Amino acid sequence: MCCAQAKKQKETVAAVALILACFLAIPAAGQSDSALRVTELFPRAQSDCPEWFEITNASGAPLDLKNWKYGHADDTCLISSSDYVLPAGGIAVLTKDRTLFSAKYPAVSLVLQPARWKAMDNYHDTLFFWDSSGALRESVGWDYRWFDSWTNQSLARVSLATSALVKESWVVASRPSPGQPNAEATWRATGADLDIGPIPFTPNNDGKDDYLSIRISLPAASSAVVSVYGFDGRKYLDLPQPLSSQYLWNGSLSSGSPAPVGPFFVVAEITCNGTRQVLRKKGVLWR
Repeated sequence: MCCAQAKKQKETVAAVALILACFLAIPAAGQSDSALRVTELFPRAQSDCPEWFEITNASGAPLDLKNWKYGHADDTCLISSSDYVLPAGGIAVLTKDRTLFSAKYPAVSLVLQPARWKAMDNYHDTLFFWDSSGALRESVGWDYRWFDSWTNQSLARVSLATSALVKESWVVASRPSPGQPNAEATWRATGADLDIGPIPFTPNNDGKDDYLSIRISLPAASSAVVSVYGFDGRKYLDLPQPLSSQYLWNGSLSSGSPAPVGPFFVVAEITCNGTRQVLRKKGVLWR
C-alpha cells in the first residue's frame, strides 16, 4: 500500500471513529461530564410557538455559556457570544424566536435566542453541546418511534441518570413546562404502580369523598391504558391520554350518566419494551 493510500485509509478510520463517538457518546472520545443537561424539547413548532429546548444547570455552581456551541459536528451554532451565566440549579430556554416564545410563556425569565438557530427535526434528530474549549458536554436525541402518541407536545426528560440519547430518558409531556422542573420526572422514572382512594367513595356532591383519586407510576419507556370497569366486566370509561400522574373520577360513565353503585375495578394495561403488565385495584362506589 502506497503512502497516499495509507494516509487516506487512516483519515477514513478517524472520521468513522469520530461519528461513532458522537452518536454513542463515548466518554473516552471526548465527552466529559458536565453540569449542563437538556431537560425538555419542543421540535414541533406551532403558529403561536417556535421551536425551543430547555437546559438545566444540574450542578451547585454557576455555569457561563459564553462561546458554547450546539448542533452537529458539521453544523454548529453559537449559544452566546457574551457572558450568559446560568445559576446553580437554574433552568433556561433556548428558542428560535424569543419574542414569539415569550408571548406564549411570559412567566419564563431566562430565555435566550442564539444568533443562528439549528432547526430541530420533527421525527428524529440528535444534538450535541460543546463548551468554550470545544469539549463535548451533552448529547441528546429523540425518535418518534419511541412514543405511541406524539403530536405537538413537548418531550420531557425524566431521568438524568440515563443517557439523553435513549428512549428511557424521555416521555411525551402532559403539558409543556419550559423553565420549570418537569412534573413527569416524579412519576415516570419509577417502577409501575397503581393506587386508588378513598374506598369507598361517594360522588353525591356533599363535598366529602366526591372524587376517586387514581394515581399511577410508570417507567419512562412504557405506555399504558387505564380504564374503569364494573364488577360485571362492563367498561365504564377509559382515562384520557396522554397519561398524568393523577386523575379524579367523579363516578360518571363515558356517556356522562352515573355509574352503578357497588364494586368496580381500575385496570392499568402497561406495555414496556414489548412486554405487557396488568395492574388492577378494586374500589367501591356508594351514593
